[in-house]
Amino acid sequence: MRYPLLHDYSLPMDVELKKLAQKRAGLVRTVRSSYARNLLIKWFVDFELPLVSAGNHQTEYGEMPKEIELTPLEDLIDTTLGGEWGKENIEGRYDQPIKCIRGTDIPNVAKAYYDDVPVRYVQKKHIKEKLIMPNDIIVEISGGSPIQSTGRICFITKETLEDMELPVLCTNFCRVIRLKEPKYAEFVYNYLLLLYTRGYFFNLENNTTGIKNLIFGAFVKNIKVPMANSEDLFDRFYEELDEYCKNI
Repeated sequence: MRYPLLHDYSLPMDVELKKLAQKRAGLVRTVRSSYARNLLIKWFVDFELPLVSAGNHQTEYGEMPKEIELTPLEDLIDTTLGGEWGKENIEGRYDQPIKCIRGTDIPNVAKAYYDDVPVRYVQKKHIKEKLIMPNDIIVEISGGSPIQSTGRICFITKETLEDMELPVLCTNFCRVIRLKEPKYAEFVYNYLLLLYTRGYFFNLENNTTGIKNLIFGAFVKNIKVPMANSEDLFDRFYEELDEYCKNI
């Protein structure tokens, strides 16, 4: 006897296993970012450094260890890229399929969930000019709400791009930040995320057209990142972060 409703309804196990791996990756990434922010506060805000400090120096925000310098975000940036929304279907030269990250996708991408990131079609030149690379940081520049500031942010890893399988761009409502030194990108991302979650980005947006926009010029000029003067301190930061994540 057959039940027509259930006939040939077996689940594709490769798809289910892929979903499980995706969830695991998302949890690991979330925990890693949370620990990175805690470590950042401990070392670079509370100044509980894992080494003997050479003393303090005066900064615009008061005294801090000589091992730490407040660096304008703009001084760390090599370039920024705009986005491209493209077309829903192939139209003329818009024949190159991509995954296009929107502001609404940013929280999910940060958790390694990509199923809702839409496929769009762009010109080949758009991919050449605006392709997202590992260690890029994507910042939402239009959006938000009365209780949510504009400026949602995510960090792009090699695994992120591999998982999405197509070239990845972002929409016009986002902007890509690429640093001069890729090794600092995860650190800078978590510092920016810390500021965002504390509501600081509300100070960097306007609402003159009915849509809230991040004032990007003010964003890169006004944010000062507490950077280590020595590579040793950065190396220790990443070593402790990696060691913690091994135990997850």
